[in-house]
Amino acid sequence: MKLRHFFRLKPHCLACASEENGTFPLAINRVEVADSKGHENESIIEGVIRCSNLLCQCEYPIIDGIPFLLPNVRETLAASIGYIQARSDLCATTQSLLSDCCAPDSEFNVNRQYLSSYGWCHYGDLNPKNSDPNAGSTFQAFQVMDDCLNSCRPNHSIWSDGGEVAIDLGCSVGRNSFAIASKTNKLTLGVDLNFSMLKMATRILRAGKVEYPLRRGGVVYDDIEFHVDFEHSDLVDFWACDATQLPFADDVFGRCNCMNTLDSVASPFALLQSIARVLSKDGQATLACPYDWSSSATAIESWIGGHSQRADHRGSSDAVIRNLLTSPNQGLSSLRLVSEQDNIPWVVRIHDRSQMHYSLHGIIIEKHGSKS
Repeated sequence: MKLRHFFRLKPHCLACASEENGTFPLAINRVEVADSKGHENESIIEGVIRCSNLLCQCEYPIIDGIPFLLPNVRETLAASIGYIQARSDLCATTQSLLSDCCAPDSEFNVNRQYLSSYGWCHYGDLNPKNSDPNAGSTFQAFQVMDDCLNSCRPNHSIWSDGGEVAIDLGCSVGRNSFAIASKTNKLTLGVDLNFSMLKMATRILRAGKVEYPLRRGGVVYDDIEFHVDFEHSDLVDFWACDATQLPFADDVFGRCNCMNTLDSVASPFALLQSIARVLSKDGQATLACPYDWSSSATAIESWIGGHSQRADHRGSSDAVIRNLLTSPNQGLSSLRLVSEQDNIPWVVRIHDRSQMHYSLHGIIIEKHGSKS
């Protein structure tokens, strides 16, 4: 966790907020391991953040450079303990043996599959040894974000807007966070709930080295390693946060990026409310989503479309979200839909012979007071 981001963003205690006890700032309580590179860019690798409310004193750990600023932090840590304790120093032979021993749908192999798919999607085009013809295509994560902005606002200076700080919600393994900082030269925070993906993003940030297992098929993986150098990476940091319950004050971020996250949270409407709250006046948010709803991630009654085809919008997700952003609604009245573009292609690699092809709906929203 970079001190520069912590002091600029001034996170507050979510335990106090959930109990409606007011807003109490968090403070760094203990630093066990630090990566000292000068005060502004100094990073805490292990330590403890504590609520300043003497009646609360809730503690939030920093593990592998990632602060866990979450509601119900103890429950989340307990549920994620396997990922937190997972080793990253095992050789390829040992990992292959473990893959063979574990069932394909085991936690070990499912986690490797996620890292394979998103590692390729975010960084495959940068691998100098890559022989995959699709890895340099417009289906890469950054290209999807760029294409969404260009399609929605073709005659607009898409990277010049936004205040001093940007947030990348559902940042996964981090490519878009690096891209935003590189394009805007603004302080950028990537947040996600998946610790394994955040750990990969943080290793890239600290060491400039991409490492992930690339699935060939079955439980057969190749270890991918190569170096990268992103401009203005010193402006980037990655935190474990819930995008629907962010630990920040109102009106903090001038730019928000939210790629393929809306259909992956427990409450998509709460995510939109969260964006409306933390986005500053004149701020802009870019969202893209395939509306690939799943009851394992979101209860069906919380889906934005995708059900109740007897209703006026006949279950159309893009029609429902368009209505939410153009009609007065509690919690979203400060947002306005600026532009949209449908059928933006995105590909998720499963293995050598399998890919998932998605068609994204991209939208640009701004907080009231923005200039057209």
